[in-house]
Amino acid sequence: MCLSDENEFVRLTATGVLGAQSRWPEPALVSVLQNDVSVGVRLAALGALLELACVPPYIVIEEEKKLEQQGMDPDIAQLKRIIEERRLDMTLLSDL
Repeated sequence: MCLSDENEFVRLTATGVLGAQSRWPEPALVSVLQNDVSVGVRLAALGALLELACVPPYIVIEEEKKLEQQGMDPDIAQLKRIIEERRLDMTLLSDL
């Protein structure tokens, strides 16, 4: 599958496509968020999962910038933090 391709750009593209065609919580995106070696691919997976959770795009962009500026690693803990801090539907967390 493209998500395991050695080329980072292929994985990045596959993450975007999967995010556009999936439903919350897409297990493959969760796996990419937890395991991909590329910070950029993990950040794309985080963004895709937030979009699947119906997070407004401006919040997704704010959170991605925040992680990059603070040098924080995009991971499942950050996904949960964003859902909690933004007071989103807490039932989303039970699906992870």
